[in-house]
Amino acid sequence: MQWTMTEFFASGGTTKFVDRLASTLGIFASQIKIVSLFEGSLVVDYDILSASDDTNSEDELVELQAIQTAQTEAMATGTLDLGAPIVDSNVDGGSVIQNGVVTAKDYEPIIITQTATNTN
Repeated sequence: MQWTMTEFFASGGTTKFVDRLASTLGIFASQIKIVSLFEGSLVVDYDILSASDDTNSEDELVELQAIQTAQTEAMATGTLDLGAPIVDSNVDGGSVIQNGVVTAKDYEPIIITQTATNTN
């Protein structure tokens, strides 16, 4: 995201990030686990867990796939507001946004976030 670590924490930090993501995806905040944060702009690595207590069940896999699909759609259409513009995003190893441009399969390669290298 186009944010510094200082801006991120001044704007609510991980709690606000998780709340925004959970709200957009329609899941519980407790399902989102922050794995790491580092600068370059700001990189937030996180996992989304199933709400099901029955791990490795077919229902859990269906639930997680639905969340992944919703997350990709929200990112690729620019409807995911995490507090700062998204420059790059990968979901389960697949690129969704790269250099501010949508790269997700089945989505138009539109500019979600203008950068110095994608504005021409």
